[in-house]
Amino acid sequence: MANPKHLAVLKQGVETWNKWREEHRNIQPDLIGADLRGVDLSGANLKDANLFAANLQGADLRWAYLIKANLFESNLSGAKLFRADLSMANFVRAKLYRANLYRARLFRTNLSRANLCGANLHEASLSRAILFGAKLVGANLKGADLSEANLNSVDLSGAIIDKDTNLQKTKDVVSGVNGIYSNSTDSAALIVLSPRGDSMLGPSAEAVVQSLSRARRFHSLSLVLAIFALGILIMSPIEWRMSAFGNYKAPIEAFTLFAMILSAGALSFTKAFLEDAYDGTRCLRDRDSAMVVGRFPWILTRFTGHRWDKRILSFVLRFCLAFHPAIYIFMPHATLMWYDWILGGMLALFSTWVFILSQKYQRPILFDSKTEVYKNRDINTISAQLDEVLDLIKNGNIAKKKLQKVPVKKASNGKKRAKTPKRLAEHIPEQFIENQIVAKKSKVSAKSK
Repeated sequence: MANPKHLAVLKQGVETWNKWREEHRNIQPDLIGADLRGVDLSGANLKDANLFAANLQGADLRWAYLIKANLFESNLSGAKLFRADLSMANFVRAKLYRANLYRARLFRTNLSRANLCGANLHEASLSRAILFGAKLVGANLKGADLSEANLNSVDLSGAIIDKDTNLQKTKDVVSGVNGIYSNSTDSAALIVLSPRGDSMLGPSAEAVVQSLSRARRFHSLSLVLAIFALGILIMSPIEWRMSAFGNYKAPIEAFTLFAMILSAGALSFTKAFLEDAYDGTRCLRDRDSAMVVGRFPWILTRFTGHRWDKRILSFVLRFCLAFHPAIYIFMPHATLMWYDWILGGMLALFSTWVFILSQKYQRPILFDSKTEVYKNRDINTISAQLDEVLDLIKNGNIAKKKLQKVPVKKASNGKKRAKTPKRLAEHIPEQFIENQIVAKKSKVSAKSK
């Protein structure tokens, strides 16, 4: 139980409480099991306070100081912890469901097995925090600092990050192109980007594949020119003869200059399309898109896995493919002109950019398997319900046809008496209903993708 005197001082207001803490610095506040639901504690000095199993549901703890506080198994669901200092505090098994931790400081905070489902951790500092077994389902981690944080056995299903989330030296998670993945819980926190309205970017696997195809095409052009140059270098002819142009003879230096110009142009387009593809890949969020882009047949963008032998082989191949214009260094030159130096510098720059982009693709393209299961389950449920509606409507139309065969009774005045429709489906054409249901099914499948 909480110390009645400490609790009475706290309920007098934050100003009185902070003054009391200033006067009694050696006293550790005893607030075990205190009921502080919805209490305004903004700016309160709760450093080293014992809030074991306390109920702080919906409490206002903005700018509060909870350094080294004990909140073991406490309930802070829906609490406002905006810019609160929670450094080195104990939140083991604490309930922080839908808590607002925007820009909160959680340096070396112990959040083991804490419930952070739906919590707002936007731009929060979680450096060196311990999140062993914590539930971050649907949490907002945009711009959060997770450097050197322990994320062992963390459930990341539905959690979101962005390009500003700091994942440097994060432990026990795999960093992917479009998010982070926890192998122990088979869950992923995916990047959610908000592209500018004029960027023409979005989660489209088809657009990414098109960009990769164009990049591969231009890179192949540059590679073919380098292979020709290698053949010329091996055969060492004095001049290059082109029979297609009437046995026109050209010096090797002219071919080298021509090939360098074409290679520079082709590699510039390769770099541009690779950048577009990478930006689009970071927006992908589902299994089908990850499979389509991840299995694209090109060594420069194909992730080979985590085996060291495959990684070394992939590195060597991609390095050779990216820096293939180096062959022009060994081509015979009469005299090196200023434009040779410019073209050589451009080729070196474009080759470096291509290799760097290739390195960025040496991570898996992620998807959240749990979200995929729930999504497929919802789609199957909706499809089954639509099928039931379609069957009911068809049965209604059959009943309508049977009713049409029943002879119409005559009224007392000799006129035919109209029968009152018993079903709404009698007034709706069957083909129109089927078209509407097919359209709804297509919309559901499109939204799921």
